[in-house]
Amino acid sequence: MVCLPDVQTEFDFNKRYPSWLKLVQLQVIHRHGPRTPLSYHLSHLYPFSWKLCSTEGPSYRGVKVVISGDEKQLNDTIIPTDGIPGNCLLGQLTDHGKAVMTKLGSFLKSTYFDGLGFQVAAHEIHLRSTNLPRTIQSLSSLLIGLFPRNESSISADKLPVLIRDEYLEDMYGSIECQKYHSILAQHAERFARENAASISNLHKSIPSIFHAPNLYGQKPSMYEIFDILFSRREHNLPLPKEVDNKIMDQLEQLTTNEFFTLFNESKEATRLAVGRFLREIDANLYRKDRKLCIYSAHDSTIAPLLGAFSVAMGPKSPPFAAYCTLELFETVDTASVVFRVSQAIYSSKLPRRV
Repeated sequence: MVCLPDVQTEFDFNKRYPSWLKLVQLQVIHRHGPRTPLSYHLSHLYPFSWKLCSTEGPSYRGVKVVISGDEKQLNDTIIPTDGIPGNCLLGQLTDHGKAVMTKLGSFLKSTYFDGLGFQVAAHEIHLRSTNLPRTIQSLSSLLIGLFPRNESSISADKLPVLIRDEYLEDMYGSIECQKYHSILAQHAERFARENAASISNLHKSIPSIFHAPNLYGQKPSMYEIFDILFSRREHNLPLPKEVDNKIMDQLEQLTTNEFFTLFNESKEATRLAVGRFLREIDANLYRKDRKLCIYSAHDSTIAPLLGAFSVAMGPKSPPFAAYCTLELFETVDTASVVFRVSQAIYSSKLPRRV
């Protein structure tokens, strides 16, 4: 087997997929689409009033999931009931997020089904999601773009999505692994020590943001600030006047260093984060009944996965809808196997042919 890393976001289709290669399996691991923030911080600047989540379109409706062996049909829509202004919950996939994931599904269709003639039957598709609404919704939306209702014989809403109990989930580090969380804590301490000056300067640059407590008297962490501002920017909502592109770049660089560069530096951290998941991916490589595998996950999945394949992530954390493809080919003449890891970090546009 030959492993070919490929991290281009612009590519010559014929060079990337020469005629002597035949795609025999595709595994796609993606982060969920754009969502609302995970916390209530900065309410003095932005009351939490996100009116970006309609109950129409792909949500839980029609998604067939298998949770710990029990098959269920989810026909619920997600409607806020706890008094949050607007029509979104914390951490909820927005309508924009659904559209982004559908667009990603359309891109995968045009590349693999239309461009390479890759064909799969419904029983050859393996779908997994973590047990969170935003990842289930993201996968549902992606499938609509991948299998359009009027163009495909495969019904996207009839495909089962496998979901595991949180304690059995392998697409991120185990919540029960003390060694893993000890490594994360040690890295956080080293990060704070080594970046103290940069963090202090950032605090001084935007004191109204860093020092403002929320409704519960808690001050926001750097990640919580970046998460809120990044979500707002993704949805074309205004940012504080003191937050310019330079501040956003600094926030993103520090957040990336705090949470994700560890996986390019520590093999042990990477192994504990996604080692179990890599065993699953490897096992699927040898299954003829799984020609297409799609895993709906998180930035905490994408970052260590790229670290495991020695693909440098760069200065930015995995954005919404970031994805990684694992392509298994056979050579037409010799029937030998070629395996390629392709990283595409999606921001405002998908990779394009040149």
